[in-house]
Amino acid sequence: MTNTDILAFAESIHYAHLDVGPNFAISYGKEQWEEQLLLLSDWQRDLLIKRIECWRIRVDTSGI
Repeated sequence: MTNTDILAFAESIHYAHLDVGPNFAISYGKEQWEEQLLLLSDWQRDLLIKRIECWRIRVDTSGI
């Protein structure tokens, strides 16, 4: 998943605050998402991508 894909997801949730894992969250706002995305470690990025994929599965199966 590219940064563009991740930011498109962030836009779809209106750049909301997102808890991703223990002691790791992305703050509210477009600028925060753009800045924090560049600072993620590999394991944080993997957690974020898994969280996005789970969210998409729930949306697809719920018909939202």
